[in-house]
Amino acid sequence: MDRVVTRAQLVAEGIASSTIGDRCRRGRYVRLLPGVYCEGTPTAVARCAAIVEWLPDAHLSHRTSAWLHAMLPEPEVFEATVPPSRYRKTPPWLRLYRRDLPPMSWTTSPNSR
Repeated sequence: MDRVVTRAQLVAEGIASSTIGDRCRRGRYVRLLPGVYCEGTPTAVARCAAIVEWLPDAHLSHRTSAWLHAMLPEPEVFEATVPPSRYRKTPPWLRLYRRDLPPMSWTTSPNSR
């Protein structure tokens, strides 16, 4: 299972913060990004979901977008574009680009994944 959940969602389900920490230590949850966890081994799709949960104003872009559209193989580093004012420290598997993207440049979820 590779369900992606936020800390807020887990707490809303009645799971205590101490239990979340314990489940992370035991390997049931894998912390992908601050406050975002994966149940089980994270897949590439789970990493994409985690990015959007962590930064709702992010748009998966560059090679990640091309992979989602079945144009490239799965990326080693996932890429997303965020507004220029957004600064976050990222793990090695994530690269953020800071740009204003006009809405006409966005596309919705491709049918390929």
